[in-house]
Amino acid sequence: MRHYSNKGSETHFTVIPHELFRGLSPASWLLGGRLVDPVTDARHWFVVINSTSQDAELLETALDISAEFHFDIFDPSQLLTASALDRDASDELIARINEAILNGTLDRLLASVGNLPPPAAIAEEARAAYFKSTGTRGLDPFDMVAPGDAVMRISRDFEFQIFKGYELRRRAVEIVATLRSHADMTSAAVRGFPDLDRIFLSASQQRKNRAGRSFEYHLAAMLQAGSVKFEEQAILGGRRPDFVLPDKAAMLPGAERGYLEALILSAKTTLRERWKQITHERFNSAIFLATVDDRVSKQALDEMQTADIALVVPESLKASKEAAYSGHSNVISFKEFFETEVAEKRPTLLKLRHFV
Repeated sequence: MRHYSNKGSETHFTVIPHELFRGLSPASWLLGGRLVDPVTDARHWFVVINSTSQDAELLETALDISAEFHFDIFDPSQLLTASALDRDASDELIARINEAILNGTLDRLLASVGNLPPPAAIAEEARAAYFKSTGTRGLDPFDMVAPGDAVMRISRDFEFQIFKGYELRRRAVEIVATLRSHADMTSAAVRGFPDLDRIFLSASQQRKNRAGRSFEYHLAAMLQAGSVKFEEQAILGGRRPDFVLPDKAAMLPGAERGYLEALILSAKTTLRERWKQITHERFNSAIFLATVDDRVSKQALDEMQTADIALVVPESLKASKEAAYSGHSNVISFKEFFETEVAEKRPTLLKLRHFV
């Protein structure tokens, strides 16, 4: 349970009212704050938010929650001024839009920011930002203490922040162009609402599409950095697993190999019920499902174990008390996947390399 802590307050939570939390998904939220004008003796308010709800997604976006977040105190005034761009970049964007309005070149500006960089390019930019920030030289999982945590931070923090910068430039110009196409602000709000609604719906859909593909890009970069043999999106009998190790040929009927000479690796940022899609991807090999989702329930983990699916999660999530992964034998960390399942049990999946 993620929670709100109020330092310096005389109010303490010493006993958790279990009935209020029964049925919540792992990593759900307890959000609280001070009442400005209390009408009773109460001085604080609290609300519980299920981590699988749309409200949780809105909360995490509004508060810009990082992958390593556990608890914090937020200043509401700072939230109102938060932006996907820093102050200088925001000022520059505002100046460009105002200049385009004065010069009548708003359409030209929209065309220049209308297309976001390809997902692969944004993913590469995120990895470069992570390397610069942490001093890491690469994504070789065998050289890293916690490769899963690195992938989670790159995809959920670094890349999302970069993406939001590009998104803000595009959507801000789109909204200004929509509002400017009407005679006054009232007309823009009423008659322009369908266009504004389309813009925000498109933005929401684009965010969802980006997340899953970016995780695959980073996982592919890690496999490559670790000299692991793999093939992406190989079509096998109407199925298309995210990764097959070592390659498609090893998965074809009649391939002469042992059970431990190949495996299927699927990647999903969030699971929900979609993990059941991979239960059909069986080709005389083990199935591993990599995720950075901290909301997976104990029931889902039990069902995956029954389906003989091993879940691969970041190291911090496996040990976290907020997630449900601890104690499940079918849940392993990224580090365990690479060192035990690949290097130790399936050494033929590695290209020639030297281990110190």
